[in-house]
Amino acid sequence: MSKANKQLGVLKRTCLSSKNVIRRSLYLTLVKSQLSYATQVWSSNHHSQLNRRIERVQKRRATKWILGIKTGEIPYEQRLMTLKLLPLTYDREIKDLVFFYKMLYGHINLKMDSYVSFIEHRCTRLSQAASVVLQTPLHRTTTFQ
Repeated sequence: MSKANKQLGVLKRTCLSSKNVIRRSLYLTLVKSQLSYATQVWSSNHHSQLNRRIERVQKRRATKWILGIKTGEIPYEQRLMTLKLLPLTYDREIKDLVFFYKMLYGHINLKMDSYVSFIEHRCTRLSQAASVVLQTPLHRTTTFQ
């Protein structure tokens, strides 16, 4: 996260008169790539403080710099829509789902059986739920949860 902040600071100092399109491309290439590198490994729902700090880079600094606005002019959600960006939490969720899909269908050489297993689920007569569900094995630590 500090590398991304430093990179954003360098961009702010060196690209003063750039257009918004160029600033967006620079942000996506140099800053956001730092924030989203290998998120499947380090990101977790248990690290909510870390997730907030990472989102703050995009929320407080990057989107305002790209659009060239001051604090309070446009709400964060509107800035994201204008720039056609997703919140970083959504971006990580999408990457997690893509990783799971690749693991499920064998596009990644990783044994899925050691992380999750499929079990038959008995449905009640009123339930319309799927008959197969995923079960994660119990662990003593939060590393693999």
